[in-house]
Amino acid sequence: MTELIFTIHFPHFEDEPKTIQLKAGLHVIYGDSGVGKSAFCKMLAQLNQNKVNTNFRISVISSYEDVGMVLQDPDDQIVAPTVYSELAFNLENLGWESKKIRERIRETVTQFELEWDLDRHPATLSGGEREILNLATALSVKPTLLVLDDALAFLSDVNKSKMLSLLGDYC
Repeated sequence: MTELIFTIHFPHFEDEPKTIQLKAGLHVIYGDSGVGKSAFCKMLAQLNQNKVNTNFRISVISSYEDVGMVLQDPDDQIVAPTVYSELAFNLENLGWESKKIRERIRETVTQFELEWDLDRHPATLSGGEREILNLATALSVKPTLLVLDDALAFLSDVNKSKMLSLLGDYC
């Protein structure tokens, strides 16, 4: 599948739902703080099926089966006690063999220039480093849909440019 199709309905502001079709590529959703961008991202990633109080409702018509998401707060998705085990976590949950996991981690470390001690605890990383780790972890499984919820906010301009370049290459 190379597109995402959904309907969005603002019951308080309009009468009819609108059908939206997003083709493969990079799409940016923006707006003021508190308008529901994070809820929208979670709904698109199908982590939240309209279970929060928002001024809109979406219904996914067609989507991707393998969705990756990087959350707004970089601490919200780090679960492992070391950088290495964090990089391995998604791959292990997909049932990958140990050899394949080690190979993908090496590729990811090189691709994202993760020059950190892989035995380091993620809590000792800066906010920007945790964002890079989360992005690397999400992309390591090569999802067909990647939803980023303000996932680059803690990055320096230099690192933000690097990550945008990597995302552009990924697209």
